[in-house]
Amino acid sequence: ILKDAGSVALYGSAGSRGVVLITTKRGQKKPLGVDFRLNTGIFVPKSYPTYLNAAEYMGLYNEALRNDGLTEKYTEEEIYNTANGTNPYRYPDLNLYSSDFLRKFSYKSDLTTEISGGTDRTKYYTNVGLSYNNNILKYGVADKNNDFSLNVRSNVDMKLTDWLSASTDAVAIMTDQYYARG
Repeated sequence: ILKDAGSVALYGSAGSRGVVLITTKRGQKKPLGVDFRLNTGIFVPKSYPTYLNAAEYMGLYNEALRNDGLTEKYTEEEIYNTANGTNPYRYPDLNLYSSDFLRKFSYKSDLTTEISGGTDRTKYYTNVGLSYNNNILKYGVADKNNDFSLNVRSNVDMKLTDWLSASTDAVAIMTDQYYARG
C-alpha cells in the first residue's frame, strides 16, 4: 500500500489517495512442485418458508381491498375453484418450494492445481482451476442450470544474461454457464 508522494510520482493524480499494489505468485528456484486442492460441498436447505395457499391469499387480498374501500379483485367462484383445484391451469395454486420444483440438495466443486519450480536462469509458475456448481431448481429449462469454469494462469521469468532478463505472463479463462431466463 502506497500512501505517500511516491504513489503520486508513480501513478499521477490517480495515486493521490493511495495505491494498492497486488503482485501475483511467481516461480522460485526449487525442484518441480505440484500441489492439488479439491473442495466439494453439498448444500441442503434447512427449511423453507411457509406461505398461504392461493385461495387463502385471494380471500385476504379481497379483505384488504374492502378495508381500503376498493372493489374486490377475485370473485367467490374464483376462490372456490382455486381451493378445490377444479382446473389447475385456470385456477393455479403452485407451491414453488415443493419437490416438483426443487432438488433436495445442490453441490459445488472446485479443483486448484499449482505447478512451480525453476533454476538460476528460469523460474515458472502455473495455476489451473476448475469449478462446477449446479442449481437447486429442477423445473423446466431451469433443470439445466449450472456453472462451469476453467482458468489457467502462467508465468515464466528468464535471466538471459547478467544484465538482460525477460518474463512472460498468460491468462486464459473459459466459462460455460446456463441459466434459465424468464
